[in-house]
Amino acid sequence: MEQSEASDPFVIAKEAYFNNDFATALTLWMPLAEQGLPAAQCNIGTIYHFGFGGTEDFIEAHKWYAKAADQGFGPAMHNLGVLYHNGQGVRKSLSRAFMWLKLAADRGVERSIFARDALQKIVTPAELARAEGYIAKFRQRQH
Repeated sequence: MEQSEASDPFVIAKEAYFNNDFATALTLWMPLAEQGLPAAQCNIGTIYHFGFGGTEDFIEAHKWYAKAADQGFGPAMHNLGVLYHNGQGVRKSLSRAFMWLKLAADRGVERSIFARDALQKIVTPAELARAEGYIAKFRQRQH
């Protein structure tokens, strides 16, 4: 680790996360997430999503993923798609799942490309139309 990275709270949190010290990671990422850093928001969402260091909290995971996704952060968009697909912390919605997976795929999140393509084979035309409407509204908010 370079000297500048050694004092970077994001990098220190990432190292703690990979060493299974989720409490430290959460403590260091939280102020960054509250300041609006989408990578920190997504990482906090992941800690809650999978219950690292505690129990799963899908509602809290959704909250943090949504903050990052609203800023166009692809990995958070993918994770929201998973929550909607599985009905974790939200009402199950294949339309919303497709929306988030497509938006993430459009940003080059590779796992989202495969997930979007698989989901597209099972959604109904009505669900797909709803998803396209959600996507259009999201894109309008981004401009």
